[in-house]
Amino acid sequence: MGIDRATRGVLALRTVLARLQDRSIAPPAATRTPAPRTPFEAASGTYTQPDATTCGSAVLVMAEMLADPAYATFVATGRHPATGRTSQLSPAELFHAESLAMHRQTGRWRDRAGRLQSPWISALGTSPWGLARQLTLATAHPHRVDLVDPGRPGAAYDRIVDAVRAGHPVPLYVGNAWSPRHVVLVTTASTDALRVYEPAAGRAVTVTRSAFERGDVALAGWRVPWLAVVPS
Repeated sequence: MGIDRATRGVLALRTVLARLQDRSIAPPAATRTPAPRTPFEAASGTYTQPDATTCGSAVLVMAEMLADPAYATFVATGRHPATGRTSQLSPAELFHAESLAMHRQTGRWRDRAGRLQSPWISALGTSPWGLARQLTLATAHPHRVDLVDPGRPGAAYDRIVDAVRAGHPVPLYVGNAWSPRHVVLVTTASTDALRVYEPAAGRAVTVTRSAFERGDVALAGWRVPWLAVVPS
């Protein structure tokens, strides 16, 4: 039986990830506040990605906002209630600034803890393993890259639901039949549908299970779910 193009693409990406993903990262000892169950829907259109390469970075900033209410307050108001950090930027401007800073951080030779990491070309966005590493360090939970098997997409969907129900927003890479091209963040999930933060539009979007399993998620013009970054 022949293998279709999408399956070949997944197999090739799995080989690359196996070589590049660093599974030896130990999370920091500190714990973080569990993620709220709902996205920042009230601020629809405010929290958008700064440019075409920063969807992954915007997702990371949003994930940190969901995990850390004090940081979310800082982005929303310009004042951090715990550290006293202040900014005169508007929420949209501050979110852009934080996303750009995150983009630089995930592409450097050293991660936020000062340890060596695989660098990445910024023009290519944020790598899945770089995003997993950042979440591991930011949330005190090890994260890994979980590929969506084109033959069994429902299994990946169920793993996303389990992670979100456990309090972990899940970054999801989507694209075309050839490669992943865009990142969104699953913030709430049920057996029937996912609610995702879509950084290109800065709003929450619903993706049904049937659409996910058909490979027709329609997020920022991309339809095929490729991989998720989930807690180990």
